[in-house]
Amino acid sequence: MNVISHFKQVTSGLKKAPGFTFIMVFTLALTLGALLAAFNLNQVVLLKPLPYQDAQQLYVLKQNLHQNGVDNIGGQGEGGQIAMYQASKAAGYESAMLTQRRGRITSRADKPVEVAMYVSHEYLPLLGANVILGRNFTATEIITDALPEAVISYQMWQSVFAADANVLGKSLAFNGVNLQIVGVIDNGFRDPEPLSFYGTSRLYLPMAQAGISESEFRNASRNLVTIQKNDPVKHVSELTSLLDNALKNAVANSDFVVDFKDYEYRAHLEPLPAVIKGDNPIISLMVLAGAIVLLLIAFANIVNLYLSHVIKKQSMLAISASVGAKPKHIFKHLFVEGLLITLSASAFGLLLAAWLLVLTQHLAQGSINRLDELGINSITILFAVGIAFVLSLILAWVGSKSIDHEQLKQQLTSSGKGTQKQISATLRKALVISQVALTGLMLFATSTVLQSTLKMATKPLGLNVENIFSLQIDVGESYSSGEAKLVLIEQLKQHFLALPGVEAAIKSTISPIRKGDFSSPFTDSQGDRLGLFGFNTVGLDYFSVLEQPVLYGRTFTQADIEDKAKVMLVSRAVALEAFGKENAVGEFMFYSPEQGFKIIGVVGDHYNAFTQSKYQGVTYFAMSPMRLNLMVKVSDKAHFTQTDIVKEVERVDANLAILEFLDVEQTSRDLVFKYRLAAWLSGSLSILALLLACAGIYGVVAYGTQMRRFELGVRMAVGAKPKRIVRMVVTDAFIPLLIGIGMSVLIAAGVYHYAYQYSNLIPAPEPLQVTMSLILLLGFSYMACIIPVKQILKSDLVTALRNQ
Repeated sequence: MNVISHFKQVTSGLKKAPGFTFIMVFTLALTLGALLAAFNLNQVVLLKPLPYQDAQQLYVLKQNLHQNGVDNIGGQGEGGQIAMYQASKAAGYESAMLTQRRGRITSRADKPVEVAMYVSHEYLPLLGANVILGRNFTATEIITDALPEAVISYQMWQSVFAADANVLGKSLAFNGVNLQIVGVIDNGFRDPEPLSFYGTSRLYLPMAQAGISESEFRNASRNLVTIQKNDPVKHVSELTSLLDNALKNAVANSDFVVDFKDYEYRAHLEPLPAVIKGDNPIISLMVLAGAIVLLLIAFANIVNLYLSHVIKKQSMLAISASVGAKPKHIFKHLFVEGLLITLSASAFGLLLAAWLLVLTQHLAQGSINRLDELGINSITILFAVGIAFVLSLILAWVGSKSIDHEQLKQQLTSSGKGTQKQISATLRKALVISQVALTGLMLFATSTVLQSTLKMATKPLGLNVENIFSLQIDVGESYSSGEAKLVLIEQLKQHFLALPGVEAAIKSTISPIRKGDFSSPFTDSQGDRLGLFGFNTVGLDYFSVLEQPVLYGRTFTQADIEDKAKVMLVSRAVALEAFGKENAVGEFMFYSPEQGFKIIGVVGDHYNAFTQSKYQGVTYFAMSPMRLNLMVKVSDKAHFTQTDIVKEVERVDANLAILEFLDVEQTSRDLVFKYRLAAWLSGSLSILALLLACAGIYGVVAYGTQMRRFELGVRMAVGAKPKRIVRMVVTDAFIPLLIGIGMSVLIAAGVYHYAYQYSNLIPAPEPLQVTMSLILLLGFSYMACIIPVKQILKSDLVTALRNQ
């Protein structure tokens, strides 16, 4: 028989069993869809090469102010970063500095806000960006000196300049600076996501236009970094030593050295691939592990169903054996049948995976890097075919092992007697034990993940941001003095307070909850490190409007502002870390020897998921004109749109612009979304695993009970009481269940104990959740025993003895 005829025969046979075929394909398609989506996610996150040339040789360079075993990789001083960049260039290494900012295209009448990446001229060629029109920036020896040029993204070229082929040489003004467009970047280029602080860059400008200075060490920006390329023939330690010395020499020759005398200045190099991956591999591997366990649980159900199917086909197999079919021929037949089923399931699984990937892109955008690269590709299709091939081999092997070839040949001459072959009790018990053990492990694992992710996702904010918008105001060139800026922000506040539906307006430097941070290391009067903390400058009503409690002392007064008093408030976490006590009123903190501030109050902590891993405490100072931010509290957000608020700002001054508009309440949810996503995934996986296990165990146990009809009929005939029969059946069924539960508990306890030795932050599984899930599993198993037994006990004794 040729291959095509064989496939036609098997297909015809499957059509005669539509229920069996549907259940097999549907169950496998569900779990394969989840597995293929998880595989594609891991392929992108872990395996797919970065779209940058020589990515494995690229590092992200930052400054590390190290003291007493504590690293401080916070804001990056301009002078130190420039010194390391220049030293690496002088030594023959390739590197590029960059910082991303927001600004306005002032050459357009509407002055739209755009995201710009300020870069040194090496940036685009270092990452392998293709300039499809024009050229790169003009090379300069000094980074602070560059021609007023601009390279625009493909998206800006299309949307702003209507893909004008003559765009080169045109003028574009950004934040009042006239620039000449010299190039257009290919549509496929993307900045490394963790370095794209404000999102996708549409405009690239020379670093000199950012106004940085090699003599400035106090002006620190977390957004200022260098991408450093190591020489492939040299060890990275040589590069690190070179950069360390450059940083130390630069600081030693500056006034900054006296600010933090006990700090050790180090160059911190982290591989660019590791920076881009972040903690995403943990999430993606967790999803993959869950999908694999789901497939194993489902496949145990499939094996049980398939063995029942094979037993029903024994008449056909007996005919094949009687006319000379060898065991290998029967194996081949079962393999082709299994392959048709698994390939069909894989095809539907790929469709489901494609939908899941689109859903993931929609839900997790901003939480996981490189999501735009997700999608079914040739590798995922090959993986699906490979999985189908392996599963069909396993099904064929298990099916062929359940068949005695010699008995098949005798079956036709036995007049049908003795043909009631069953799935062996040992195999049934093994299926139950494996399903329960895998399900138990899945429940323990997902419970642990749920505890940790829900803890982060539902952590109290510590303040009330309901119905609050945050507006970062760009004043342009109209307000040059600090006094003028403070007058302006007060005018904006009073303007919004006069609007109906506005309950409050708060002045500050930044929103308390945002993607980004202002932070600085602080010392005591002796220059010894107190810690790295966030900071904000705020208006008088900041704490009362946000309902952030004052635990000790007082808040700012108008006299503090008028007298420019050197006073500050700190959060509880600052007081505990810096002084080892909650009530730190009266203590002093310094961020330079001349800048010491007395603590006049301690307030409650607030939770910002973005900065939580860097620091928990925040310091507060009286409102400063360094950066203007207004938070507006409204009675109903539905009555205020971003457009409405922008118009109100422009009514005060048409030259003003909003660089950052935040719905603070929504921002707080967005920042913890990856934890919510992980909780949702783990919860969904545990529920699906539990349902699959319940269905599978119900089928196996019910099948086993039905196969004991004759035995139970004999026991009834000799006078066994119904209660005793029920107890015996339940006991026999529950033994493998309890073994599986015991195995899962022992393995989970061992894994948890091992992991806890390396991190005591791993939470214990929630006992109630796991217990209730296992009780549900036992309940399904009990019903699987009781229902068939009750039917047998109610049936006619002769029928039971005939095993009908």
